[in-house]
Amino acid sequence: MILGGAFSIGVGVFAWSWSLNLPEAQRIVERFGRAGARVFYALLGAALLVVGVLMVTGVIPAEEDPRQPEERGPVTYDVR
Repeated sequence: MILGGAFSIGVGVFAWSWSLNLPEAQRIVERFGRAGARVFYALLGAALLVVGVLMVTGVIPAEEDPRQPEERGPVTYDVR
């Protein structure tokens, strides 16, 4: 996710023609124009980068705990 975000930011910032001319990107370019597509890809890349970093640091769990709730132990709440 981090690499995809960095790539998407690169497309937005450096306007790599080869990536904006891909058939998959043409829908975005046609809808928003070339400048709008660059902004779109830069924002998309920033979002992917942030989510990837949050997953790596553990703020967002990368996957759900596969154990059943009774195997995880009781849920306790610290109320101070």
